Amino acid sequence: AEWPLRPGRTTGYDEGYYDSLPLIREVPAAFKPNITFCENHTYDHIKPTKISIVMHYFNEPLSLVLRTVYSALRSTPPAFLEEVIVLDDGSTKPDETGLIIAILRALAPHVRYERNTVASGLVPARRTVLTMATGEYVFLVDAHVELHDGWYLPLLNITQENYRAVVAPVINLYYHHIPKMVFNDEIRVQFSVFLNWETGKASKGGAPFTSGAIMGGAYLIARRRLQELDYIGRGLTGYGRENIEVGLKSWLCGGEVWTVPCSSVTHFSALRTPETHPGRPVSDNILHNPKVLAESFFDDEHLLRVARIRWQSYTITDNSTVEFNRKLASSLGCGGLRRVFQTIMPEIELFTDEDSGGYLLTVNGHLTQFHETAVVSTQSGHYGRGSSNE
Repeated sequence: AEWPLRPGRTTGYDEGYYDSLPLIREVPAAFKPNITFCENHTYDHIKPTKISIVMHYFNEPLSLVLRTVYSALRSTPPAFLEEVIVLDDGSTKPDETGLIIAILRALAPHVRYERNTVASGLVPARRTVLTMATGEYVFLVDAHVELHDGWYLPLLNITQENYRAVVAPVINLYYHHIPKMVFNDEIRVQFSVFLNWETGKASKGGAPFTSGAIMGGAYLIARRRLQELDYIGRGLTGYGRENIEVGLKSWLCGGEVWTVPCSSVTHFSALRTPETHPGRPVSDNILHNPKVLAESFFDDEHLLRVARIRWQSYTITDNSTVEFNRKLASSLGCGGLRRVFQTIMPEIELFTDEDSGGYLLTVNGHLTQFHETAVVSTQSGHYGRGSSNE
């Protein structure tokens, strides 16, 4: 299947190149990590189960959306596929909307198309499409990802043993304009006390490894577990931190987060940041989303005081989400934030400086002293005006 060429617009992608690729194709060998560990593994013990593959998009190049859909259908046998759900989050290009509706509805009942009449923002759209799933397991994937054959077996190998586990394939990044393939099979996703991304190295070899959080563009979770955790994104806005929420809630509420190198997908990366997705301004999301999560789930007063330094200029105007989340955490017996930092993410250490009344945080080997009166920069990694010792 070919796609008519169109010039690039405001999506941030090299649309001419991606449109020129066949929509149905063998994934090139160069797009797959070469891991001997994986070649020696079999999954004959995996029980057939139904997976809902869900995605959402806003003004994405349709060739990328359709390639994601077709690769999902091609790589997932009927015994394991419940449905593919595509949520259009209020895209504003009516001609393309009419075209994709016609194509996807022709793929029914295997593919289900849904549309928000008004764009809600990335995080709310993710929450919405997750709630639509009916399969025993749910695989959330970005709408610009190509699934590889057998992606589901290494993930089910963990979730069928522990339904509370969140499992993510390795998301390898393809940059056509370089061109370059970035393999992430040794990247451990973590988060700081400010709920910023931090990355660490996992051991080589290909075995699954625990991570503090996930990259966000692809992960599998039991629908039963999603319902227990109230899905993701309640009260969050716009873009960002929902991937940290997945890890935070999982570890605090009796679950696990795993990255599985023997399962991989290809993420087609943009030339530049795509047009802004609706929702609050990005500056608002940087403060609102992590503050809601910290106030909801941090069970360590010291760590919460440290985290509040970062967001002291922002006030949550509606506390209903925080109140709901605290009741949820209590009902599930969630807790143990300090344990998560110490055992799952030992590279990120926290200390109390009793003499100065400040707080010490080590991130990637850098020791910084905090005071509760400090004003913290919005730039990741810059936590200034308190005194600083390294």
